[in-house]
Amino acid sequence: MSVAPAPPQPSEPLPDAPVGGEDLLGVRIAAALIDLALLTALFAVLAALIGESTLEERAFSFSLGGAGFALYLALVLVYYLVLELTVGQTVGKLLLGLRVVRTDGSRPPVTAIIVRTLLRVVDWLPALYLVGFIVMLATGARRQRLGDLAARTSLARARPIPHRGVAAATVAVVVV
Repeated sequence: MSVAPAPPQPSEPLPDAPVGGEDLLGVRIAAALIDLALLTALFAVLAALIGESTLEERAFSFSLGGAGFALYLALVLVYYLVLELTVGQTVGKLLLGLRVVRTDGSRPPVTAIIVRTLLRVVDWLPALYLVGFIVMLATGARRQRLGDLAARTSLARARPIPHRGVAAATVAVVVV
């Protein structure tokens, strides 16, 4: 069985980026928080459309149950899978200059991205990436989460892209 080569990554690829030379824990957490903000906005939109949502004077709440939550979880996994397969970065990673790479610094194959995406479900347990965070602390300077270890991937710095501030402003407006 042959595996298709990884698709080209169009935004600012680094040639065989060195992995592990810099502790990226803080930047990695910040990128995850940006992605979490976007995915929370998606949750709110889905809850308003197909779930339950209430808006009072100074408070709001929203929830998804059953099929609505399953749809949300599928969309979250698609978000990570499609972006990391096509450009090697989620929105958070793009804005903060990170890229998914193999542990040797090269581009990861499709199978590695699929494995790392599916294991996000375990990394999220019990809530807000707690397992992933503990594993990142346990892996020392490599800062790999469980999905990274299984897929043999890591994060490395990417070359800066022009107009990153414009992209950040756009994301902020969408989230607000």
